[in-house]
Amino acid sequence: MNDGRRVHVALHDVAPFHLDRVRRAEALMARAGVEKATFLLVPDFHHRGDSAKDERFVEWCRGPHPFEIEWALHGLHHLEENVPEGGSMRERFDRAWMTGGEGEFLAATVEEADAKLKSGKETFRAVFGRDPSHFVPPAWLWREGLPKALAANGLRSFEAHRGICAVGPEGDAVWLVAPVISWATRTLSRRLGSLVVCPALAALWRDVPLLRVALHPHDFDWSATAASVEKLLEKQLRLRAQTFVEEALADLRAH
Repeated sequence: MNDGRRVHVALHDVAPFHLDRVRRAEALMARAGVEKATFLLVPDFHHRGDSAKDERFVEWCRGPHPFEIEWALHGLHHLEENVPEGGSMRERFDRAWMTGGEGEFLAATVEEADAKLKSGKETFRAVFGRDPSHFVPPAWLWREGLPKALAANGLRSFEAHRGICAVGPEGDAVWLVAPVISWATRTLSRRLGSLVVCPALAALWRDVPLLRVALHPHDFDWSATAASVEKLLEKQLRLRAQTFVEEALADLRAH
């Protein structure tokens, strides 16, 4: 079916630490019919080592894959460190409920974001021989100054919970609304809840023009979660055309 609805599939947290999980994810995605996906590189996941210095990982990144991949930058360490005291009620809620200490850009100032982006770009460039154009803050959490830091570093788009944002040269932001489905696996209750919530969200958002499906390496540690991912992907890929970020933003940029 091709009625104009599209789906964007992304695999988060791609790093040497997760390589075996990522391979399993890639195999499942191929079985489900994925033809296009965005893979999100973490330059130094949880300080476990520079991704560009792991030869096995770099070889895999540059090697053949069963479908087309659009690579994007995903934070620097994927950890929120030096958590500030206080903060807004929204920041405190997001820190407590939306992520397990991994909202790296949740409270980052423009200067801190700029430094992280510069370092992350160096690793990305070492792996792929080019700079990234798309950025996804860990857990989709960010603060107001991020678009300005992205623009200063030549990044043209980023994602949040609400959708995908095109970033102009001065840091101006234009949003493409695109809700996201993502499984949670940190606790038993979250794992069980996701088996119900994710298909329910797919049904609720069946008419939205662009739907995002976000996968994480730990989704593939649990057979029930992996089965839920595969079933939902198979259905959405029958109903929707697959798209990359740049393709999804093309019409938005044209206007």
